[in-house]
Amino acid sequence: MDIMSKLAKTIFILGQGLILLATGFWIWTIVTVSIEDGDGLVLTTAFIAMSLCTAYVVIKGWKGLVKLFSNAY
Repeated sequence: MDIMSKLAKTIFILGQGLILLATGFWIWTIVTVSIEDGDGLVLTTAFIAMSLCTAYVVIKGWKGLVKLFSNAY
């Protein structure tokens, strides 16, 4: 593996870490605001579920998500 591929892999991993950090902060903000306001908890749960499904699709692809839900039944 040459230096450019190592650098690209490092940048990719750091980028994924930043995306996960930003997503975690976004979810924490939504949950905190929903709990403080006393409403919108169902909406918050839907956003969290949607975010987790999106992250799973990004990591595993659509086939992985279909397989995950196919195995659930």
